[in-house]
Amino acid sequence: ESKNNAILSAGKGLGAVLYPWKHIQDPYITDKGRDVARENGKRLVDAGIEFDLVLSSGMIRTMETSYFMFVETELASKVHIAPFISEIPLNVGKVALTENIPLERSAQIKHLGKAHGSAFLNSLDFSLVGGPAGDNQELLPPSGDAFLNWLYKQPVLEDLIAAREKADADREEGDPPVPPVRIGVVTHSNFLMMKDTLHLESKPSNADIWTATLHVMPSGAEGRDDILALTDLTG
Repeated sequence: ESKNNAILSAGKGLGAVLYPWKHIQDPYITDKGRDVARENGKRLVDAGIEFDLVLSSGMIRTMETSYFMFVETELASKVHIAPFISEIPLNVGKVALTENIPLERSAQIKHLGKAHGSAFLNSLDFSLVGGPAGDNQELLPPSGDAFLNWLYKQPVLEDLIAAREKADADREEGDPPVPPVRIGVVTHSNFLMMKDTLHLESKPSNADIWTATLHVMPSGAEGRDDILALTDLTG
């Protein structure tokens, strides 16, 4: 739960009325949101799921969620910030609100450092999006297709896939199967309902965990990008 969620749900409808004046551009998570993140991390630990890479949108609340869900539980030591998976800003009538838009990165870092300390900041990795001094506007607009195409071209993913292929080639008869590359992505509910992402029919809750397989179909044509699709959706 973010601070904006708490504003919206307050006062039996009054929060929705006041939201255009009370919302925060790049909200932080509440104590309830922190508890949910930790509980989700515990669920993953109890399930014995391991992750090769953890990605977060460039919003304050997803960076916080990623830390409490993955770093505190030792499922990951780093959270990598990724582009194109931020939340979709809301409209009131035909007027777009200045919300669900990331602050300048330096302002985010100062806020998160003050709220959570150096250990938190040391867990954030901005190297895939231009470093700590990078421009958060380059993370926009939210787009599932843009994100998948960006991810598929990242050297870190290529290295992970190559390592799995080598392990599989070296596997002897009777050895257990080589596990797939597993990536944790912390993003936003309205974003997951977009047609080019998971295209969920209803808005997921903040406690939901969804899984999908990234299926790559070679284009077969020189100069054309491979076709990327999310399959085997469960949640």
